Amino acid sequence: MTRWDKNAFLMAWRADSDRLREAAVADELDREVPSCPGWSLRDLVAHVARVFLNYERLVTATAAPPADSKGDGDFDLGEDVLAEYDTAVRKLTTTLDGVRLDDPAWVPGPHARIARFWIRRLMCETAVHRWDAQMAFAAAEPIGSRAAAEGIQEVFDTFIPWGRRREESTATGVVQLFARDIDRHWFVRLREGRETLLDPDSVDVDNTAIQASASGNASDLYLALWGRVQTSVLELAGDETLFKALRVR
Repeated sequence: MTRWDKNAFLMAWRADSDRLREAAVADELDREVPSCPGWSLRDLVAHVARVFLNYERLVTATAAPPADSKGDGDFDLGEDVLAEYDTAVRKLTTTLDGVRLDDPAWVPGPHARIARFWIRRLMCETAVHRWDAQMAFAAAEPIGSRAAAEGIQEVFDTFIPWGRRREESTATGVVQLFARDIDRHWFVRLREGRETLLDPDSVDVDNTAIQASASGNASDLYLALWGRVQTSVLELAGDETLFKALRVR
């Protein structure tokens, strides 16, 4: 598994932030975003602009900020959300140019306190919301396989520990996820709803009881974990409720 460097993270982020902006047509901002119930395209663009401003602050912060550290912060935007989005992209780009992945940064939870956390978070957040923006026109393109795989990893090492499951669960069992397009596996053990991400290199598949498995391309696996697509797009075997217990919000 190739480890991401800063350039790879930022290339993926810039590509998706540009594509999101292309989808956000000025005279279509009132269009509903079906994958974000209750949101218009205007709401989505405003949310992402705030996320960018929040992460621009967090990527260089060495102490916990006063605003919401996990969401879109507390930023007032003007009426022209597209101009605000463009400004946020420029500001974030300037800041990121001077940041290294291993620079110290405040990070919530048991992660290495370095800027890499927020740069990965930025890439993943933007990829999903680019997909959302395109879904407003029923023209969503898959998330890049490597970015989706990084997002799947983030679901397990960040969002589930943050308590962001879609539903409470007392499920118990081992779930195997397989991204066919990049030949990558994840193994997750649930014990009464508590999750442990297993080292795939240490799992003896032939001698490990797998209660549920889900396979598909990395984009579909990632989007299914975020509840963006139905589990029917995946090849599921075993106890489907175990996979559903891994979905986040």
